[in-house]
Amino acid sequence: MASQSWYRGRVKASPSGDCLVIQALRPNNTGIPLERVITLSSVRAPKLAGEDRSTDEPFAWDSREYLRKLCLGKEVVYCIESVEEPLGLVGIVFLGNYNVAALVVQKGWASVTSPSTTPYYVELQFYMDQAFNKGLGLWSKASGAAEASVRTLPP
Repeated sequence: MASQSWYRGRVKASPSGDCLVIQALRPNNTGIPLERVITLSSVRAPKLAGEDRSTDEPFAWDSREYLRKLCLGKEVVYCIESVEEPLGLVGIVFLGNYNVAALVVQKGWASVTSPSTTPYYVELQFYMDQAFNKGLGLWSKASGAAEASVRTLPP
């Protein structure tokens, strides 16, 4: 972990509940700030409707909105753990002293993937178990909640 480089940036967008577009705080030598799309390490949020599907997975919009409201316009610190197909850059993102992936999982808006190489895996698994037991987000026990959270886009 000590050999990883950490970067600072400002969150420009949240395309999904497990992904952030982070813009460098300073422009590069071309005068254009570098943007990186970072998928949060070891978590998976429901997928939104798009080119490959006409309907959201249950709770996809809620998951994305939680992450967007949490991070949009805020300064973060991040490191890139790996480059994976089809995800692209996969990394750890901190908002202040808080691991963003842990915050999303804690509220029930993403699940933990395994196997995982992140040093935060045990913490993430603990938060997912808590969210599941409390019936938060994806784990909602409310009748019809999953079905009501799905949006269908026109073709």
